[in-house]
Amino acid sequence: MIKRFGQNVLAVSFLALLLSSGQPVCSQAADDATKEDPLAIYRATGIDKSQEQKLSALLREFQSLTLAKGEVMIRLMNEMRAMSLQATSSEAQALAKQTEINQLHDEMSLERIKLVFRLRALLTSDQKGKLVELMARKGSP
Repeated sequence: MIKRFGQNVLAVSFLALLLSSGQPVCSQAADDATKEDPLAIYRATGIDKSQEQKLSALLREFQSLTLAKGEVMIRLMNEMRAMSLQATSSEAQALAKQTEINQLHDEMSLERIKLVFRLRALLTSDQKGKLVELMARKGSP
């Protein structure tokens, strides 16, 4: 069950990555390809094999980090739930646990933004322009 939840956390993280990068998720055909292959939009910009390998490595690193932090998040949330089910729970402990959850969430959000910039840093100026153009086009109905 935890493994499945971890996979869901990973899927949600990639969705959040797309949203946080300003990439709309509405054009059905293009979105289906992106959901299946997060590198599809980068390939459409004309990346070469070397760039693709570097992008893939960054995505794998991000997936690994996200999965590990997702597991910690699950544990923290389970601990919070257990606290909330106690008749005599401590407000100070609950607030401290929520602070921990918030900090981890913030770290994960920052990592998503950093990934976006690390991915874009591997692109040429022309490819960055094409990426922005593709992202804007995906947003149109």
